[in-house]
Amino acid sequence: MDNQEFETYVEENSRIKDIFWEKALAYQNKLNDDRQPAKKWNDAEINRAIEKMYVPTIENIYEKVQSGIRNKHATPQDWQRFIDDNELFDNIELSMADIEFE
Repeated sequence: MDNQEFETYVEENSRIKDIFWEKALAYQNKLNDDRQPAKKWNDAEINRAIEKMYVPTIENIYEKVQSGIRNKHATPQDWQRFIDDNELFDNIELSMADIEFE
């Protein structure tokens, strides 16, 4: 499973992105509230900033899952089985719920 396939699988089978997005949006809105009126960001700029925060996060998760899969030629089903057997999405969702940006 490559990074893009993994990201799609995460989005379709977990709330990881939703939880991250919710936390990051609150953070970006707080930063925006602190900006001078003339320098406030619009929604598109805030969304781009959140996406820039999310990309390295999902890449990091991908790398950690990949390191747990011993077979370099693992199929997507092998990845899914590994994720399910280790309840990774449940654990990551719990971690995301506790994330705080500074």
